[in-house]
This record gives sequence, structure tokens and C-alpha cells, in this order.
Amino acid sequence: MNRILIVFLFLAGCSRSPSYSDMKEFGVNGNPKTVVTMVYENFHAVNGEWEPADTENYVSYIEMKVKEEGMISEIISRDFNPETNKLEESRTVFTFKEGRKSSGKIYDSNWDINEFFTCHWLDDNSYEMHGFSFEGRLLFTQKVFLDMQYRDQSGQFTYFDPLSGEITFNEYYTNSFDSHGNIIASISENQAKNEAGRFTSSEINVRYEKLLNDNFGNTVKSLMYEIGNDDPKRLIIRKIIYYE
Repeated sequence: MNRILIVFLFLAGCSRSPSYSDMKEFGVNGNPKTVVTMVYENFHAVNGEWEPADTENYVSYIEMKVKEEGMISEIISRDFNPETNKLEESRTVFTFKEGRKSSGKIYDSNWDINEFFTCHWLDDNSYEMHGFSFEGRLLFTQKVFLDMQYRDQSGQFTYFDPLSGEITFNEYYTNSFDSHGNIIASISENQAKNEAGRFTSSEINVRYEKLLNDNFGNTVKSLMYEIGNDDPKRLIIRKIIYYE
């Protein structure tokens, strides 16, 4: 999955404060039951409205199943793998302890466990996650720093070579939000190890243009731009079903 999209969509953390919920971290208002996000690279304007060229031809699909208290119980992901030229599906199932998430498992489409992760809170507004392979090798760490409304304000991803344990990739990101908690911009500084074993740095700045909000103020259609480029790079569509 594209790391900019992970900033927008990635796994929420485990609740420490009674007022915290995954939906607050994602900035989703109301009492959602299911949140589906589809990302398109092939889209065009039809009668002044941006639409995907083919609604089934997305590069990323994420379906979050949400408990009534606003905590995510399961995530179904379908992401395009350029190496196989196919969409690959995975499922993330969370484990709760004392009313909050403490760990989870990531399954492939055959329900075989690929990875598992743990979550540890540093304080009321920050936590870290550690992801491991099925064999127990460290794959990634994630640190998340939340604002006072529990939105994902900034953080860091670090990825490791599962055999050597060496760092292969670092990302530092900062997000900006509107008054409804919808993301409007993101800055990502990346460090990737090349074939010579040296780290090269790059920076990606993107902004999000809201096209449509629902009755709860949640953005259900938006465009993603690389800052400095007036041509939209991706179309993001969300479908939200709420508890009655």
C-alpha cells in the first residue's frame, strides 16, 4: 500500500482513554458500522463530476468493520501488487484487552496468518506498534502521535529486513486537518536503503480536495494532489454505513 495512503487509512491504535476511539483517530463523525474506502488512479470528469473510469478498477480497497463504541474489529484490504499485477487481499483481526486493542493478526485470503502485531501506549496521546512475521521476525514499528481530538497528527514508520534485522525504510509524516477532522494535507519524509546499502532521502507533499461530504460532515469523495502539481493524482471514494 502507498505510504501516503497508510497515513490516511492505516490501522488505528488501541484505546487507553475512555474518550478515545478508532473513529476519532480516523476523524469519522457519527456512529459508523462500516467504512469502505476505494482509491482510483484511473478517473475522469463526467459533466463536471470526478468519477472512476471503472468502479471495480481500484488500486486500493479497505473495509473497516466498526463496533458501536467506535472501535475497529476487522479490516479487509485489497491492494494492487505491481509484481504480480493483481489485487491481493488480507484481513486484520484485532484482539482486545480491558476494553482496548492490545494486538492483532493479519491473514491472507486463505486465512493463513502472515503477520501479527502488538500495541503499547506511551501516554494518552501516543502509542507504538510492533509488527512481526509468522516466524516472529520483526517487520516494522510504527509510532503515532495524536492531537487533543485524537487525530493521527504525526508519526513514524520503520521497516526492517526480516533476516538481517537491519532498517530498510523510514518514513516521518505530519498531517493537517479541517475543523471536521478530515485530512487536508500530508508531508512525508522518506529514507530508503538502496542496493549499495546507503539511505537516500525523498519528500512527498500532498493535499486533499474535498468534493463531497455526507450529512455527518465526513468526506466521502476527494482528490489527492501532489503539492505543486495541479493535476489530481488519485480519486478517493468512501462509503459509510451507520448504526441506526
